[in-house]
Amino acid sequence: MRWARRAAAVAALCLAVAGPCGGIAYATVGVGITAATITLSHPVAPGSVTAMPAVYVKNTGSEAETVALSVRRSPTTPHPPVPPGWVSFGSRTVFLGPGAGKYVTVRLTVPASVAGGSYEGLLAATTASGRVSGGSAVGATAETLLAVTVATPTTPLLRQPWVRILGAAALIAGVVVLVAWAARRSGIRVRIDRTP
Repeated sequence: MRWARRAAAVAALCLAVAGPCGGIAYATVGVGITAATITLSHPVAPGSVTAMPAVYVKNTGSEAETVALSVRRSPTTPHPPVPPGWVSFGSRTVFLGPGAGKYVTVRLTVPASVAGGSYEGLLAATTASGRVSGGSAVGATAETLLAVTVATPTTPLLRQPWVRILGAAALIAGVVVLVAWAARRSGIRVRIDRTP
């Protein structure tokens, strides 16, 4: 009888702690993103639209998630930030089942008026389901570096000041030679007399 009472007490305690299913169920929230720096092997020209390497996003949690992609300022880089307006994604949000992953295309649009140089930012993948646990939002973020080199704009050869000066001098010399040749062929003679 004592044994039955103890077993009943232990069972009641287990139910109180573990719940009616006999165990505690936990859900994990997590997200992963390509670890390698997202960059190009060559500088991009101002005013260009360029396809960047695709980024791999993975739901590392135990429940389905909507993952949102964004561009953020890197707090550790000495370079100017990549403005969020330069970057567009094939899809800004991706719905992923537990453990599922997907490649998302990334496109870079550099304005024509941008100064050449290196720019850096962070590509961020953030769970966006908005679950609330005990009054706090539960989520996860993963980030990878985005590095872009914008080519220094060059002035076209015909817009260089020295080319314009040489071109004007050649044009004037050509006109003088042409006028002299035309005058000689027409028989016109020019005589200059000095008067005292």
